[in-house]
Amino acid sequence: GQYLEALGHYHEAEHWDAHIPGLAKNLGLSAFRAQNYPDAIDGLSRALQAKPTDRPVRATLGMAYFGAERFAEAANTFSPLGIDGMRDSTVGYAWATSLARINEPSKATEVLTEFEKADRASDILLLVGQLWIEIGDYRRSVKALHSALEASPTLPKAHYFTGQAYTRWAHWPEAAAEFEAELTIAPDDPDAKYGLGFVFLQQSKVDEAAALFAQVLAAHPAHANSHYQIGKILLDRGQLTEATEHLEMATRLNPRADYMHYQLQIAYRKESRIADADRELEIYKELKAEQRARDRDAIPAMQSP
Repeated sequence: GQYLEALGHYHEAEHWDAHIPGLAKNLGLSAFRAQNYPDAIDGLSRALQAKPTDRPVRATLGMAYFGAERFAEAANTFSPLGIDGMRDSTVGYAWATSLARINEPSKATEVLTEFEKADRASDILLLVGQLWIEIGDYRRSVKALHSALEASPTLPKAHYFTGQAYTRWAHWPEAAAEFEAELTIAPDDPDAKYGLGFVFLQQSKVDEAAALFAQVLAAHPAHANSHYQIGKILLDRGQLTEATEHLEMATRLNPRADYMHYQLQIAYRKESRIADADRELEIYKELKAEQRARDRDAIPAMQSP
């Protein structure tokens, strides 16, 4: 189990003779278990090239790519494992997640459907439910998360993510009930409080929402989205100075959120701070253009074999 030490010896051996049988595989496995993913990818790639039929090496190489967040390479590496890989307790989830991250929802759905056919522990079902949210299938997310809660009624974050699924699904009463259930388990959970506040906004319960966002900020002053939501509420109420302060804080805490810059430019414009408003509008346009460019760049990758 001394993987770092083993890796050091394998590197030393490689320095003297890189062609020792099994060296690349053992180097890669040691590196993977030490979470040194670049070395794992290097060693396991060479081992797989030498023996393309070695399924355990292929699976571990895919996991190394996944650990390094190289999701396209992970998905391509897992692909030859077929149904057995989809149903594997480790590979299946990593494979489906990789496909979701490279915007391949139909393929991710195929893999995750196979993965779910086996009995899974509640903590794994929690991950599955989150992944269905990412894929965009909220009905299946709720189903997986409810299964997790049936097995573990007080499983942390299970009600929260069910609330997230219902929120994306625009099922507001169900979302509110789930966030409230999470708060009975963890009364100070800022994510659940924020989620419930967001749902209250959709239900036009603005005062209740503002109170929850204020509670979040009292305990977590760096919660960017709560600053943003309070800023919007105050802006609608005509309290420009306070609104601007919250929106400025939101953009400082989350400078890559284009919608925050857009709202801030509205506040500046209402205060007749035209230069500041124009600056924020330009930042908003730049961030939107960057996102469109990333979306365009993702299309060829999705179509590649």
